[in-house]
Order: sequence, then C-alpha cells, then structure tokens
Amino acid sequence: MRYLELSGGPREIGIKHGAAFADDIKQRYAQYCVRRGKTPDKLKPSIRKYVEEKLPEIAEEIEGVAKGAGMTYEEIFAYNHFNVISGCTPVFFRHSELGPLLAQNLDCEPEELTDQLVRRIVPSRGQACLIVGRVGTVWASNWVNQAGIAKTGVSAHQQHYRTEDGTHGNIIQYAIAREAKTLDEAFNIISAHRHLGKAGISLFADAAGRAIHVEGDADRKWKTEISDDFAFSTGLYITGNVISRDKPETQRPGLARKETVEQVYREGKIEFTLDGMKKLLSYHAPDPGSVCRHNRSAGSATQSTRIWILRERKLLVTDGPPCAAKFQEFTLKD
Repeated sequence: MRYLELSGGPREIGIKHGAAFADDIKQRYAQYCVRRGKTPDKLKPSIRKYVEEKLPEIAEEIEGVAKGAGMTYEEIFAYNHFNVISGCTPVFFRHSELGPLLAQNLDCEPEELTDQLVRRIVPSRGQACLIVGRVGTVWASNWVNQAGIAKTGVSAHQQHYRTEDGTHGNIIQYAIAREAKTLDEAFNIISAHRHLGKAGISLFADAAGRAIHVEGDADRKWKTEISDDFAFSTGLYITGNVISRDKPETQRPGLARKETVEQVYREGKIEFTLDGMKKLLSYHAPDPGSVCRHNRSAGSATQSTRIWILRERKLLVTDGPPCAAKFQEFTLKD
C-alpha cells in the first residue's frame, strides 16, 4: 500500500500530494473522467460552488493537488467527483486485548486497489489524521484522527440520488476527520452536508469504545447508538427511515453476508481479539454469503482489509484479500 506523509496548510498539503504522484494522477484522470465523459464541462457549477463556499480549505487543497500534478483546478475538481462503489462489511469490536477495534473489507475491482493511498496528514489547523483514500483525491474512505475517532463504511442504496448542490461523500468524510473531536461532532458534520450520488452506511467508533451506525439519504442522516459489544453492517438499512429501491436479487448478497456473520456469532466462533477480527474478515462461505469474497461472478471481490486499533491510532491494511495477504502497519502517532 502506498504511503505519503503530509503537513502544512491546505494548499501546501495538496501541492506535495500532487507532485508525489503527478503521472499516476494524470493517468487516473484519463481513465475515470475523460474516458467516461466526466470532464469539467459536464460537472454542474453548483457542485463547485458548494465546495468552495462550505468547504473552502478542501477546495484549496484540491487546487494544490492540481498545481503539484501540473493539471488544472477544474480537472482535479472533476476527478474528485467521479463515482466509485466500494466498501463492504464494516465490523466493530468494543473489547479486545488492544481495546476497541473497527475494521472492514474493501470489495472493488482489482485495478482499483492500485489507486489506494494511505496519507498521514498533520494540518496547520484541525485534527491530524491517518487516511485511506485514492491517489490524487482528498477522499477519506477510511480514517482515524488524533482524537481517536475512526470511520468505516459500506455502499448502500437510497430512495433518490442528488446530482447537484452537494459534494462527494468521501470529501465530507475528510472534513469530519479533520474537525471532529467526538462522535457527536462527527454526526453533526455529516448531517450538515449534502452528498451526491449513491448512499452509504457509516460505522463510527472512538477509542473509548463508543460506536454509532449512521445511515441516510442525500439530505438527511439518522444515528443509531451501538449498545452491543459487537456490531457489523452489510449495507442494509436498520432505522426504517430510508427505503431501499433495490430489487430483491440486488439485496441478496448483503442479506446472505448478514446471515453468515450472524450464524458465526451465534455459534460462538468469533474470538474478540485482533487475530479474531482478521479471521472473521477472512471467513469463507458459499456465495453470495462469503465475508471474504473471491467469486467475481457474484460481484466485486475482496481486494483489501483495513483494521483500526483505536487506542493506538494505528492502521493494519492488506494489499489483497485478508485470507492470503500480509498486513502492513501504519501509525498516526510518532
């Protein structure tokens, strides 16, 4: 997994990021934006206005990435707003030998794994954070910050999609990572913003062992406090406030994985340790209920696993499925 340490103001952080991966960013922009017709002229002006007015420091960092990569601000802004569907099976352990653990598998296309980047960011203002995102973007797909707040998530479906007057969900997550000192602050920030496109379900936890499940549509969010010592999601709504528009066959993989995890839990096969978390995320079952997925005909396969050790502000991550790949370790603290 590629790694980059960044510090300073937003523009300085962006320039360092862009310069470090200039060639890669140009290639990704061509792949995800130019070839798919998602160029700056296709992006609604209201999206740029939203970010520049409500998240000005993030807009400044995007401008820095463009400068560092030798591209235009408009190109990198569009690149930060292409759609990608990924994330699978977030899991929370309140207690382990290392304290609370928050983890998830990443199910995506194999080529998308090469775009992943771990960034250790120490901004001149706000929370230092350790982030897994995508090279050339300010996205925070998974993260932990110096306050001990961490986030994992999974794609879900909503009643309607917003296509303007908002921003990418992973840009909102970056704002949360930099600003939130408590889970309540994290929820307030995600609730204050409008995200574009496909909905997701987020699982937030802190170093003290508190966790919340957050779901919603583009405009509203709902929070559920996790009362049990174990929690997980497979992309299914639980509050009743958001109605999935999926056909039953589309929901089947999420329902099957939910049944698998619940069965393993009922049978007492989950060990609430770091090693037990690795085993759960590596668990194989008949498709489409496998937690670690390999059958491409049943959907995207598992390409990576991320485990956050919250008290230590530490990330364990794999390049490849957790049943076979080795874990790399990254730490926010020196």
